[in-house]
Amino acid sequence: MKLQGRIETHQLLLALALVLGFAAYCGTSTFEFVHDDRAQIVHNPIVKSWQYVPRYFTEHVWEAIVPGTIGNYYRPVFLLWLRFNDALFGLRVSAWHWTSLLCHLAVTLLVYFLGVRLLRDRFDAAVATLIFAVHPVHLDSVAWISGITDPLMTLFFVAAFLCYLESRQAAALCLYAAAILTKEPALVFPGLVFIYEWMFAETEAPRLARFRRAVLKSVPFVIVSGLYLIQRVRVIGAIGHSVTSASLSTVLFTWPGVFWLYAKLLLWPAVVNPFHATEYVTRPGWGNFALPLLAMIAIADVIYLLSRRFENRVVAFASAWLILPMVPLLDLRVLPMAEFVHDRYLYLSSIGFAIMAALAIKLAPRQILLPLSLTLAMALTVGTVLESSVYANDLLYYSRGVSVEQENRELAVNFANVLTEHGRYDEAIGVYTRVLARSPYYWSANYNLGRAYFFSGKLDLAEVYLKRAVTMNAGLGAQLLLGGTYIKEHRLDEAAAVLRDGIERHPDAPEYHFTLGLVLKLQNDLPGALEQFKAETAIQPDPVSTAQIAEISGKLQH
Repeated sequence: MKLQGRIETHQLLLALALVLGFAAYCGTSTFEFVHDDRAQIVHNPIVKSWQYVPRYFTEHVWEAIVPGTIGNYYRPVFLLWLRFNDALFGLRVSAWHWTSLLCHLAVTLLVYFLGVRLLRDRFDAAVATLIFAVHPVHLDSVAWISGITDPLMTLFFVAAFLCYLESRQAAALCLYAAAILTKEPALVFPGLVFIYEWMFAETEAPRLARFRRAVLKSVPFVIVSGLYLIQRVRVIGAIGHSVTSASLSTVLFTWPGVFWLYAKLLLWPAVVNPFHATEYVTRPGWGNFALPLLAMIAIADVIYLLSRRFENRVVAFASAWLILPMVPLLDLRVLPMAEFVHDRYLYLSSIGFAIMAALAIKLAPRQILLPLSLTLAMALTVGTVLESSVYANDLLYYSRGVSVEQENRELAVNFANVLTEHGRYDEAIGVYTRVLARSPYYWSANYNLGRAYFFSGKLDLAEVYLKRAVTMNAGLGAQLLLGGTYIKEHRLDEAAAVLRDGIERHPDAPEYHFTLGLVLKLQNDLPGALEQFKAETAIQPDPVSTAQIAEISGKLQH
């Protein structure tokens, strides 16, 4: 009777985990494309057609979006996910959110099966699953469409580990390959295989025999990792490119603060942020180094005590699952300044945390285990729902970001860009001006300030900042917009000159030939205008250019 009651309880908790997981995130279906979603989905040419699929395996993620840039993200399976969603749903943003949620729920179900294998108790496994399903730290991965890299990678990762446990080697290898081609932290998989074999398999065997077995079991996955790294180096030119010049000592001094911030996000997720105010620690002191280090030592002691109370191997392996996925992120130099801590980086690691949390809850008196688990789950669910609105649109997303990282100039410019899109030009101009007061040669602020002046009709000021942006080689948009400024001021010769220079620099850039065609048409150079409109259609066929070609051809024939 007790056994039957226990089975019913774990089934109830598993069902509740899936229901609450759905309830916590279903509101995201009304959210918009946010932040990188626009570049990676809305305006990304290579996710719009199947013909580009081979490029997914020969380019980094941002190559088609910002050609010529150095990239650290080689993620072909992620691009395939974007392509499938685009083929099925186009730009129906709600559908993209639904597929992200379904992926998270699929991971949640796999976490339960993993918990059963590790904890050997279905009730404990269900409690761990419940915590994982609704933890607010997952908002960055589920509520933000581009954050799908972590749930998708984790789906393949956990499925691969379960197949490995079931001795389905071929399936495990294929799923692991899919995981590392989705996101880089999956590379820790062979390490987890080694640790599992060392801790769980044939525990009575001599240590040397256990070590050999663990090595042999992990070798096939190491080989897959090696093949991946070879291809990664071929594509991006290195295993990873440093994007900041921080010294090794600075990185080491920064680690305790990073780990302490991650610990707080897992243990007390009171406020979730898309961004965190993080800085390199160049001079270690009490607050930025010693205190976080002591806090991490205290947490390690708690984990040790937990291992003494329960089976040591389970706690040790859960700790490995928590910490190991963070290892690829420890070289902070491959991540942009002030961007080396994000909630989404904890998605895979949080499985280990959920397992240890379930064991910690088990320390409570037996009669309150279920009420305690349900209360915790409801509190986490409410926190997730309340904090999710940050991801509803760019205005909320960036306003939260700048409130946290007030010195982050990229965030400030992104926030001002959204204000510009909403016609709030004075507010946007104020933000750009404050950024330029700190960083006068920051090209993005110069270009976007010129753009804000252009759209607000202050053409004289637009010209000043767009010229600065062009001088800084700010990309295609600055010269095109500067040409547009000259057109509005009826300075057609200057407009033609700046547009011709832009075409010479970037002959295949869209809109340049079209805009130059309009200038030549205004100057009554119809043959020249016709040539430019035809050049535009060769780059990107569109009905406006076609109509201009028909109109001018008709005039020339008469």
